[in-house]
Amino acid sequence: MVCTATSAFAQTTSHEAIAIGVVAAPAFDGFTDFWFMPAVRISVPFGSRVTIDLDAGRVLGGTREHPATSSGPASTLRPGAFYTGQLRLLTAPRRADGDSTYWMIGLHHVTTRRLDRGGNLMSREPGGGGLLGFGADQMFANGTRLAAEVGISGPDGFRPFLAVAVQWAVRFR
Repeated sequence: MVCTATSAFAQTTSHEAIAIGVVAAPAFDGFTDFWFMPAVRISVPFGSRVTIDLDAGRVLGGTREHPATSSGPASTLRPGAFYTGQLRLLTAPRRADGDSTYWMIGLHHVTTRRLDRGGNLMSREPGGGGLLGFGADQMFANGTRLAAEVGISGPDGFRPFLAVAVQWAVRFR
């Protein structure tokens, strides 16, 4: 009789799956102002090594005061929603134990509001740019994925970021 052993990961998951979960990123604007950015993440795989991640969330904190100048009155810039789309490229096929590392490249968009001293809306100012990062994750046999990501985003001065994510595979029956 011939017997073979396989891991629980290999028995239940043969490839990446559509997943939904949450991601949270603390960030420092110029290393002086703390932001916290929680979001919902949906991931859609394209093969075993390429996945698209879509995030939508809010920026908490990050309010920036601007003094009056000759070109305009004093104002406050307050960020609101943010959206990110990134391509996740595994550096190698996912290992049998569920571990992988990956590169990320993508775009982000942040909505901001400029308010006067009385808190009245002066304008809406969209912003955005690119992001480049590296991550590592662990996929468990039940379809749960835990990840940690680091990188930079821009274009208005490159800002470092750190993100942690937890996602669950969506099962279609």
